[in-house]
Amino acid sequence: MNQNYNNGGFEPELYIDKDIFACIVFSVVSLGIYYLYWVYKIMRKIHILNGEYPDSGLELLCYALVPFYNLYWFYTRTTRLAQGLGRRGFTCHDNGVLNIILALLGFPIIGIAIMQDDLNHLANSRMY
Repeated sequence: MNQNYNNGGFEPELYIDKDIFACIVFSVVSLGIYYLYWVYKIMRKIHILNGEYPDSGLELLCYALVPFYNLYWFYTRTTRLAQGLGRRGFTCHDNGVLNIILALLGFPIIGIAIMQDDLNHLANSRMY
């Protein structure tokens, strides 16, 4: 959905901090199952950040099953993450090319960790 969505109650998801090291360990121990869950949560957060409805099921299926879609996904979603964070006043480097290189070298988990780190900065900025 490209139409603007008012985040109908999904906004608090953006302010949940994830321990990157724990996510990497869980991903390795679960043989990649937790990794796909982690990617799904990042997909949702990028949609919410950009004011879109956070339905990411089909996107995750494409990421997991369509050859080379993950390269396209890394580039476009890293750009959208940087734009969304920029609109909220955060400086975030567009690491799309770096994430593609990491994925090509067999380390997409590092690209996801970089994206999670950017999202953690947003989550940690919220005062309770």
